[in-house]
Amino acid sequence: MIFFEWDNKFVSGNKIVDNDHKKLVGLINELYTEMSSGDGKNIVDNIISQLADYSEYHFKNEEKLMRDIAYPHFEKHKAQHKTFAKKVASFVKKTKKDSISIEVASFLKEWMTNHILSADKDLVNYMKISKKSI
Repeated sequence: MIFFEWDNKFVSGNKIVDNDHKKLVGLINELYTEMSSGDGKNIVDNIISQLADYSEYHFKNEEKLMRDIAYPHFEKHKAQHKTFAKKVASFVKKTKKDSISIEVASFLKEWMTNHILSADKDLVNYMKISKKSI
């Protein structure tokens, strides 16, 4: 069973953004699978680190896009990214000392779902309405 299934409701219409989101969803699924099976703390540590690195990469690109098109909700959107990055960084620190619980994967799934369906959809809608693109 897949924990976080990619669904067409997540498609923004921007191929780059959608591919980044699919990668993040894949990492969350990997994390959940490894945590559920109880296999190797090192594997979980590695996946959390990959998730932190890839989300940083994705957020940097998305924020550049927002600046380039003068997105009016840039600061609010960027603040959401910052909150997520801090939370994931805390997971990275925690895995260095302790195990993390399955609730971490649930948090990641919920945050990604809400962010994609609200903030990212608004961004892509703005691009469509204003006829701005990357």
